[in-house]
Amino acid sequence: MGISYSDLPPKAQEQIKIKLAIEEARRRSRNGSETSANRDVKPSKYHAEKVETTLEDGTPFTFASRKEYQRYQHLLMLKRCGEISDLRVQVKYQLVPSQKLSDGKRMRGIDYIADFVYRDKDGYERVEDVKGYRDPASAAYRVFKLKAKLMKFFHDIEIAEV
Repeated sequence: MGISYSDLPPKAQEQIKIKLAIEEARRRSRNGSETSANRDVKPSKYHAEKVETTLEDGTPFTFASRKEYQRYQHLLMLKRCGEISDLRVQVKYQLVPSQKLSDGKRMRGIDYIADFVYRDKDGYERVEDVKGYRDPASAAYRVFKLKAKLMKFFHDIEIAEV
């Protein structure tokens, strides 16, 4: 004779459910499947893990990848040492404005959002984009390269890939 699940008090049943859910999530994670918490969220194409943190000014922020977060930490250190100044995150540059078409509809503009923008010791503005991949066959990477060319043409700014 043993105790069945239904004989347990509700609090104990809830604890068992939580432990089973955690074990299931760990099992799926080891097998490369999605976790139970992320069932409705599409996994990152390049398996980047988002990092939630607080920026230097106290603003909550989510970095797209661990690599981007680590670069932010490095830039903060450089800022504290006086090597750089005016560090900004996710700065938007307009490449092509929106336009009105002949039928009255609007065509969206094209923007580039830089991961990091800062001024170096000489006062030059530097723009960085953190890349975890450099696959010329990737459509996303080709779009990035096109936007980098437009940034150079329209704003005379070169994007450094990190």
